[in-house]
Order: sequence, then C-alpha cells, then structure tokens
Amino acid sequence: MQLPPQWPVVAVVRDAIWASVQAPSRMARSIVLYLMLLHRQTVFSPRTAGCTVSDSSLIRIEANTGSGPYTPVMRKGRLPIKKAKPAPVAFAAELDAESKEMLRLIAAIAEAHSDTTALIDSLQVAFAKRAAVDEEVVFPHADERLTKREHREALARAQLRTRVLDALMTGATAIDGHAARRVWCALLAAEAAALFADEKKLRLAFHANDLRALQRNAANVRAEVAAAFSHPD
Repeated sequence: MQLPPQWPVVAVVRDAIWASVQAPSRMARSIVLYLMLLHRQTVFSPRTAGCTVSDSSLIRIEANTGSGPYTPVMRKGRLPIKKAKPAPVAFAAELDAESKEMLRLIAAIAEAHSDTTALIDSLQVAFAKRAAVDEEVVFPHADERLTKREHREALARAQLRTRVLDALMTGATAIDGHAARRVWCALLAAEAAALFADEKKLRLAFHANDLRALQRNAANVRAEVAAAFSHPD
C-alpha cells in the first residue's frame, strides 16, 4: 500500500524542530530579563531585592539616583555675607550735625515774621565754633597732609568761603526788612552749603585715625569758643 503524502511528516518534524530551537531562546531571554530586573532592583533598592548588606557603596548609589547629576562629594553651600557699612567716625558725624543745624537756623531766619535776634545769635555762635574748628584743626591738617590738586583747590575754596561767611555774619545787624533778610539768608545758605561740601571732600581724604585725633582737638576749640561767648569780658 502506498504511503500518504509526506507533508504531514514534514510538518510534524518542522514543528518539532521549531519547538526545540525556539524554546531555549525564549528561556534564555526570560533568564536575561530576570537577571536585568534583579540587578536593577539590587542597585536602586537593596532592601526590595532582599539585600541586607549594609554596604556604604550601595547607600551612596541609592542616594545619587535622583534627577540631578551624580556628585560624589557635596560641597557645603555658603550664603553671601553682606558687609555692613562702616559707621561714620564721630568727628565727621559731629561736623555733619553742625552743618545741618546751621542750615536749619538760616532757613528759620528767612521764614520768620517776628524778631529774629535770638535765631541770629544762635547762628553766629554756631558759625564761630565751626569756623574756629576749620581754621585751627581741619584746614591746617589738610594743608599738611593732602597734596593732590583737587584737595588743594578744595582747601583754597573752603578758606575763601569761610571769610565770605564771616563777612556776611558781621553785617547781620545791618539787615532791615523781610525781603533783605531773605536775600541775606539765601547768600548765607549758598555759601555755607558750598563750604560744607568742600570741607567734606577734605575730610573724606583724611585717615580714620587722623579723624579721631582731630576730634579731640576740635572739642578743645569748641570749649574755648563757648567760654568766650559766655564771658565776653
């Protein structure tokens, strides 16, 4: 009897061969995937993978699995420190306070509608103290220590303006009428503000230690002027 066609036998053999070849490949792929998964769990989460070894290297790897770049050593951040502005030297603060007080008195005299004798007397005393400090303390020190052209010019202007203010102060009693007093005060305010600006330019060029020494000398000069006004005899 003749055998049936061979295609069923061939199909069975082909299926057997395919099963014998593909099965190991699927198994190998499954093993590889399992090992990859096990490795990933071990690296990223030792406890999830059943790892109980307290290795510091694993902890470091776990700590550096964030979105940021890996940094083996974290440097300590330093916040910017804002340096406070140095406090003004006492002598400079005293001169600035005297300048503001003199300008305030000049403005009060200009706006006054009654007797201004007391205000003018206070202004003359304040100017006398300031002029004495300038001529006996500030100007000699600037003449001795400062050599730049801009400082020499500021010193010359300050000395001339002190004389102009002295002349204006002397003529205070001759001022008659509100309009004339306002003009007189305007001249005083302009010259005084310019004097204070030149004087401040000189002070800024002084050394801090010099200002402390000048403060002691200025205190003695003010005391002498105050005594002279208290005892005019």
